[in-house]
Amino acid sequence: MAVNGQHLLFELDTGADITIGTFQDWLTLGKPCLTQSHDQLSDYNGKAIHVKGMCTVDINYNGKSYALPLFFIQGDGSSLCGKNWIDSLKIDLNKTYYGSSPPVNVKPLQVNHVYSKSKLAAVLDKYTAAFSPSLGCCNKAQAKLHLWPDARPRFFKPQSVPFARLQFTKGELQRNVNMGVLEKIDFNKWGYAAPIVVVAKPNGKVRICGDFKATDNQQIHVDEHAILTIDEIFTKMNGGEKFSNLDLADVYLQVELKEDSKDLLAINPPFGLY
Repeated sequence: MAVNGQHLLFELDTGADITIGTFQDWLTLGKPCLTQSHDQLSDYNGKAIHVKGMCTVDINYNGKSYALPLFFIQGDGSSLCGKNWIDSLKIDLNKTYYGSSPPVNVKPLQVNHVYSKSKLAAVLDKYTAAFSPSLGCCNKAQAKLHLWPDARPRFFKPQSVPFARLQFTKGELQRNVNMGVLEKIDFNKWGYAAPIVVVAKPNGKVRICGDFKATDNQQIHVDEHAILTIDEIFTKMNGGEKFSNLDLADVYLQVELKEDSKDLLAINPPFGLY
């Protein structure tokens, strides 16, 4: 679109509150005088964006003239047409995204539908076990806890559960027993028992977590691995075109424990040992 008489290319970004230009855009516009901005800008990862300054520019769009603020950032990147310009210029997003003739010099973000319903059904049929509502099981390895030589058994009494969550807790324990995740026991020969923490889920159900910080966590060997930062992960993804989001239900319950580690993770809810 025409900005101060110069043609600039913007990417539509409905997730951006304001419109930003690059340092190169500032040079293209003839280095207009900038005023200092006190607005704190950040990207979608929460990382701060360094703002060079802002100024009011003249926009010519669809035969009409507008005076709108444009923020300039340090460094390179994409020029983003944010929601403030989208609203002021009355850009028709439906026409821009799906129409046959998008506005001149506006680069729409492409939305690709990877699977049609028939293709999705074929994938679901081919990988029935992966998409089954039943609990999956990792068949590549079993988990084992390695205790320090001087580790001592620690047994904690059950903590009280809010009355409103009591039945939900009992039902969730039984569900885990039915799936083969938990087993009801009368005593633990190793002398370990951790209390539980009951967390309410958005769907009204509960999640039961063993509170192992006082029983096992302080007495096991921990493999130290460097964890990639968000920036490092996105750098590795740079240039990618197709992405998938897979959510494994009860993912930590899909890894089976070795037999000699099971008793170390006994939990002690108000209904007895598991």
